[in-house]
Amino acid sequence: MESFENKAESNTGNYLDFTDICLNRLGMQTQYAKRYALGLLGYGNLGEGLRFQTKKIGGETEIIGIHPDDIKEFIQRVQKLKGNKI
Repeated sequence: MESFENKAESNTGNYLDFTDICLNRLGMQTQYAKRYALGLLGYGNLGEGLRFQTKKIGGETEIIGIHPDDIKEFIQRVQKLKGNKI
């Protein structure tokens, strides 16, 4: 069985689809996970030092990809902040 990470591969390099990672590994919508990744609205900047692929859409930064080597670390940071309630 192929993992979702392989199916989520982006056409723009080694980055995996951030939406798939958020929904399948964090159980949250991208709009909420983005707040953690970018430190928006008073959320901690849990994406610091991690590699994200971003795109400006209507003046707002959207995360469209995350480097495969950074997925586990990002998930652990979010889980730690939320008290492992994911």
